[in-house]
Amino acid sequence: EGISGSKILIHSDFKTCFLISKFIGDYLRLHLKNARWKHIDSKIILNKAKDTVKKTKIKKLQIIGSNILKDLKKNIGKKTLWSQNNCHGDLTLSNIVLNKNRNSIVLVDFLETYNEGIIQDLAKLVQEFYLGWSARYLNDVNKLRSNIVYEKIWSKAKIPFLSKKIKIVIFCESLVTLLRIFPYIKKTDKTTIDWAIKSYYKLINNK
Repeated sequence: EGISGSKILIHSDFKTCFLISKFIGDYLRLHLKNARWKHIDSKIILNKAKDTVKKTKIKKLQIIGSNILKDLKKNIGKKTLWSQNNCHGDLTLSNIVLNKNRNSIVLVDFLETYNEGIIQDLAKLVQEFYLGWSARYLNDVNKLRSNIVYEKIWSKAKIPFLSKKIKIVIFCESLVTLLRIFPYIKKTDKTTIDWAIKSYYKLINNK
């Protein structure tokens, strides 16, 4: 029992922010240290993106999906640097559970991904802390509070230095991670549709 997702954003205090930031920092340092880096065929990424675009039913998102494909082709060559190691696969606040006393964290809902590695987890953290995944349904007041919590957690996580090459791969995987949500968005969920479109342009304009 505990809290996760948007409840963390609404109910977090300084102690909670510190606990999560320390966890994220320690998690990334451990997995980056143990990562095995190698160049893989970029078709693995492009084919996943193409397949996801085909599964997308909403017209607005189909257009964004086609743009993502173009962006990926511009930013990755025939071979791309990638990490090969264990990962959570869906590392957002929805799957981080704080216990009742808010002094420990449990990860839930591990997800097998198409190309496992710490890059996938970093892309999911971008989805959460940069694009505001768990805050998308909140009202304006709670969104403002969420932005403060997001910034507080991320700034104190002491993220290890990442090379320019790795940052480009994270950018590309963040686009794929966003795209992979599209087929599951319902036509009636205008909030998530708008969030997805805004998120795409935020990634592109702040590469």
